[in-house]
Amino acid sequence: KPEQPEKPEQPEQPNQPEQPEQPEGPQPNQPEQPEQPEQPEQPEGPVKPEQPNHLSNRGTRKTRDTSKT
Repeated sequence: KPEQPEKPEQPEQPNQPEQPEQPEGPQPNQPEQPEQPEQPEQPEGPVKPEQPNHLSNRGTRKTRDTSKT
């Protein structure tokens, strides 16, 4: 069979025009949304008596420490 002529390479599709990046730095000032007024902390259910320090630490600090050690 005669070799099939190579198909001409398709020219790469022209890049779609990049969307202009939003300029870094101050963007056109959007009116800042007023922060929602802080809601007073709602006590979780019945107010728990304060836990003695070492207990509450166990949840947060201790776990971090173990990863350090």
